Amino acid sequence: MANRPQPLLKQRTAYFRARCQAQWRYEDWDLSWEQWWELWEPHWQDRGRGAYDLCMQRIDREKGWFIGNVEIAERIKYLGKTPRAREQNSKPRHLRQKWQRPC
Repeated sequence: MANRPQPLLKQRTAYFRARCQAQWRYEDWDLSWEQWWELWEPHWQDRGRGAYDLCMQRIDREKGWFIGNVEIAERIKYLGKTPRAREQNSKPRHLRQKWQRPC
């Protein structure tokens, strides 16, 4: 019985992971599984870690994760909004730190 396939197992795992990460960062999370899946379902195949893959992001970073404050967008858009990205992009190219993989 444990080997019985569960529908949407990868998707539910991604939902719970996102919810736990938000809680770990002390961010409000008010998205049910149904709401989260309704946002992701038409875009699921385009989700990923590449610059032009899709991710869920908050529109206003000062607010929590809830309908009306989340959107599905390309990661490059999200990465450009981070404080580190803004700081790095304001410096001349030769003064920018190169990202190094942590040990």
